[in-house]
Amino acid sequence: FERSTRVAFSLPRREHVRITLYSVAGRRLRTLFDGDHAAGVGSITIEPGDLANGVYFVRLKAGNQALQRRIVLLR
Repeated sequence: FERSTRVAFSLPRREHVRITLYSVAGRRLRTLFDGDHAAGVGSITIEPGDLANGVYFVRLKAGNQALQRRIVLLR
């Protein structure tokens, strides 16, 4: 992504959701969302701000499920 990217997700029921951004070294950089979310489709927008070009990981945890995806920032 360059200016921003959107991360979409779908929940089968209301859950507590935490979405966190990590460096490639595994260091937590930002918590993007932390709260309850209703069932259905949701999304967040990630804006790079002061992040350097490189590879990052976005981790979504909802209830007892977790999903991690790699994103690449290129300006």
